[in-house]
Order: sequence, then structure tokens, then C-alpha cells
Amino acid sequence: MDTYSLQPFLQKLKVYIPFLSIFCYAFFAHQTQRTALFEFSVLYFLSFALYLCACNTLSLRQITALGILSRIVFIGSTPLLSQDFSRFIWDGYLIGDGINPYQFTPSELIEQYSSNSLMSSLYEIMGGLSQTNYSNYPPFNQFFFYLSSLFNPYEIEALRTVLFTADLGVLWFLQKLMKGAKANLWIGLYFLNPLLIVEGVGNLHFEGVMVFFFAISLWLIQKNKVSLAGLFWSLSVFVKLIPLMFLPLLLSLFKKAENIRFYIVFSVSSIVLLLPLFQVNELLNFWATLKLWFSNFAFNGSLYKIGKFTAENLFNYPSYKFIKTYSAAVSAIIFFTSFYLGIKNRSKETAIKNALLILTLYLFTTSTVHPWYIITLLFLSVLNQQKFVVVWSASIFLSYLFYTGYSAQPSTALSFIIYLPVFAYLIYQNQRIILSVLSSWGVRLRQ
Repeated sequence: MDTYSLQPFLQKLKVYIPFLSIFCYAFFAHQTQRTALFEFSVLYFLSFALYLCACNTLSLRQITALGILSRIVFIGSTPLLSQDFSRFIWDGYLIGDGINPYQFTPSELIEQYSSNSLMSSLYEIMGGLSQTNYSNYPPFNQFFFYLSSLFNPYEIEALRTVLFTADLGVLWFLQKLMKGAKANLWIGLYFLNPLLIVEGVGNLHFEGVMVFFFAISLWLIQKNKVSLAGLFWSLSVFVKLIPLMFLPLLLSLFKKAENIRFYIVFSVSSIVLLLPLFQVNELLNFWATLKLWFSNFAFNGSLYKIGKFTAENLFNYPSYKFIKTYSAAVSAIIFFTSFYLGIKNRSKETAIKNALLILTLYLFTTSTVHPWYIITLLFLSVLNQQKFVVVWSASIFLSYLFYTGYSAQPSTALSFIIYLPVFAYLIYQNQRIILSVLSSWGVRLRQ
């Protein structure tokens, strides 16, 4: 990953890096077809190579300019690798029409909208899984969907603007949160990362918005403004639920009065944001869809696949039962681990390290890991200066090769290719810690 031995060559190359990077993103956004697997894979990995060069050679101002231009070229494009945007816009229009998106599935409403060409088109794009299930997007996320519906016929660009602005916000807060001589390198490793750009302004996934509110909360915690931190932590959770698993990590971080204030503000803010779900049916529908996503579907899991193979072949345990048992076990492990680390922790730096540990554990064990799930982990890895997630952000893009159109075709061999470099680099980067642990267990390795 380190390229300092190549500095003279990179210094000559850096003048061309921005032009090549922007060309790759522009071609990816406007000229590539979804079925052109080889073409978009080559473009992505070329962008990734250029990204690594840029982070090692460009100044922060140049990194900022390149990141902005790389996002601007997506204007006018339709998301290439995901149809989720159609459900975002669908939910936004329902809210505009006074219909709660947690109350009806699209298939229950399509007759009502049969004469509406936009809604009919969105319905066809979203696919069967989304058509037959209630919305699983948290209420504050729905606010942005509704906002986009006000900009007809530029709903996609409205969503893209939100994500673009959030990325700029994270860039600003990273400059506040990052310290040290190599801060610019780490900031670039987040802001210029092709996965963030392609899955954010490209495919319109809202992890970047969630990270934005989460970054504000972390910065406020550093400033000991715990009440405001509780508010922004709640906003982050209700864009995407991931920060919920980090809440126990703060149990012993503040003084007792500050601790109480943080959790009270978080709880009150969450209750307000939950207002759209206060009807019993809507709450049950939302919960049922979440359970369905986490206990019935599997995609690109790593340790899950090993467990599934073992359960089926050694114990003759059916896969449809295994995934429910396995998902419940993973949830329990994550909760109790987070709770234990929260009780033991006394520093803000350790809390951020523990958040990286918890999310890494979750993503290595969960049954479903879509590429955009790595964005939050990338943010935490930058704060902790861990490069294994940078490797993961490259290899996970190969999971798109599972698909024919939008139909997933699992491949154990491809999963091995995706995860092997991640585990290998993780072990390499933390070999001293691993050797220390092995030594404490009485294991001696030959020199």
C-alpha cells in the first residue's frame, strides 16, 4: 500500500492523475452498461489505482478539488449498479401524497398509480423484492426522499446533491478529527475512495449521509458538547441504523451527569424521529421488513458461508433455519461485545477503536455484505489509521460479478477472492498484536 519508494515516478505522474480519474468516472457514469461486467470492473480498478497514487502525491487542496470533480461528472447519469433509488423516489412521492410508506407495499398501491407514468416506471425498476415489502428505510432518511420528490423531474439530482453535500461535510469534519503528519493521506483515503464515490453520488446509497451526522456527533463529543452529540447521533441512526450498535460504547465515557444528558437527548430525539411509526401497524410493518432483510437473505457473507456449509454438510441442518439462528446469534454477540467494551472503556480514542472493532466483527460475521456497507467502516478505519478496509473497498466491488442483471448468483470461489486479501492484509498490519497474543498463550514461533 505504501508507495514512497515510487515517489519520483508518482511526482511526474500526478499531473495526469486528475484527468485520468475524472475520465474513468465520466465513462463509468455515462457510457457503461450494467451488463458490461468486464468494462465497469476495469474502470473501477483503474480508478482505484489512480486513487492510491493521488492520496500519496496530492495536497489536501488538490485532493478536495479532485474529489469534487469526480462527483460532479455523475450529474445527469442514472445509477448503474443499483435499483434502490427507485424505491427512494417512490417513498418520497407517497409521503407527498399523504401516504405512509410503512403502511402499504408498492404492489398494494400500483393500481392506484397505474395512470402515473413515473410511479409505474419506478415500480418496474425496483424489482420484485421491493415491490412486495414495506419500506425498510428509517424515518429521517424518508425526509430526504420526500425532499427529492419536490424537484420533479430532477429527483435523482436532488438525492445526488444531498449525498454530495454530505461528503463535503465529512471532509470538513475529518480535518477537525484527524491529527498527525499523515492526516492528508488518510483524509484522501476516505474522500477520494472510488467505493464512496460510486456508491454515494453514483448509486445514491445514503451511508455517506449517515457518516456525516455521525462525524458531527464524534466532533461534538471531542468538544464535550454531549447534548448536541446525542441529537446528531440520533439523526445518524435514523438515516441508517448502524450507529445503534455503537451506543453501548459510550456507557462509561462521560461523567454521570453528562452520560445521562447524552442518552436522554438521544432518546427524546429518537422518539420524535419515530413519530411516523407510532401507529402500531406501521411499526410492525417496519420491524417485519427489517427482520426479513436480516434473517432471510444472504449475500457475500464470509464466516456465514463457512457456518452454513458446516451446518448443511456435517449436521444436515437446513439453510433456511440456519440463517435465522445464525443471525440471532450474531446480533447477540455484537450487542454483548459492545456492552462489555463500553463498560471497560474510559477514553474517546478507545471508543473510536472499539467502534471499528465492533463493525468489523459485524461485517465479517453477518450474512449480507453489500459493497456500500463498507463506507461506514472506511470512515472508522481512517480515524484509526487502518488500511485493511481500503483493501476491502477494492475487493468488495467484485461482488457485483455475482449478478446477472439484478439477480444474485452466489459464488464461493469469488467470495474467497474477495475476502482473502482483506484477511491477509489485516493480519499483516496487526502482526505485532497477533504475535503478542500468541506469545501470551504460550505459543512460540520460529524466527
